[in-house]
Amino acid sequence: MKNLFLLLSFFLIFSCSRNEEKVNECKLSTVNVSTLAYDDINISSTYNPNFSEKIRLSYDSQNRISKILGSFIPVMVGSLGSYTISDDAYDEITYSGNSVYVKISANQMIRPYDKEFVILNNKIASQKIIIGTNNLVYNYEYSGNQIVEKINNKLIRTFSIENGNLTKIEKWNYNDSNQIIGKIETIFSDFDNSENLLKNKFFINGAFIKAFSKNNFRNFETKGYVLQNGSYVSDGSYYTKTLAMTYNSENIANDIEKKWNKK
Repeated sequence: MKNLFLLLSFFLIFSCSRNEEKVNECKLSTVNVSTLAYDDINISSTYNPNFSEKIRLSYDSQNRISKILGSFIPVMVGSLGSYTISDDAYDEITYSGNSVYVKISANQMIRPYDKEFVILNNKIASQKIIIGTNNLVYNYEYSGNQIVEKINNKLIRTFSIENGNLTKIEKWNYNDSNQIIGKIETIFSDFDNSENLLKNKFFINGAFIKAFSKNNFRNFETKGYVLQNGSYVSDGSYYTKTLAMTYNSENIANDIEKKWNKK
């Protein structure tokens, strides 16, 4: 379950102040983690004293996110293949047309992967996971209120959108013959009416799931199913969590620190 959905819950502080006589731009600055979704890497449960529990965003001359301080370092003792998050590591982000390239743990000798996203009109079109010389490409197809994720035309996940928010993910399980034998279903609910400041920020590592929604979910539950005689039957696995959200005077969820820069 840890690999399936590790949430780092955001404990955000809104630190912007406006000057009504001047034009300002507000940018994400710091995310204080308690729940982000790292579902493609094995995160160690070992406490890391060198992590401030925040990721810090820097920007280039075009006001695009270019660096995120707080990324992965390997856990070397007794946890082969595991990583933890450290202030000693950072991600580098570069742009080319509609592509966003993320060099994960750019300053580390041992790095889990890199990522490349193609984003068209604020919609995710593809995501490439780069591990050494190997590439794993996820493509996304849109139909009504559903987004289908595929690898080489093989169905991986289905995302359901309602009222501008991601309400359900179905992740399909296969046997060795590539036949569907079950699924894992995650339901998101109790959305607030506050703007989700991570919307469309698919390239921020850990923010992929939240990036689909315009508002913030406050509850999620995950269930497992097996396919029996053409119907999905519960396999008994179940997990649920309610997120304690607080809001500032402008109805912004306290999960992102922002700052105003004068233009």
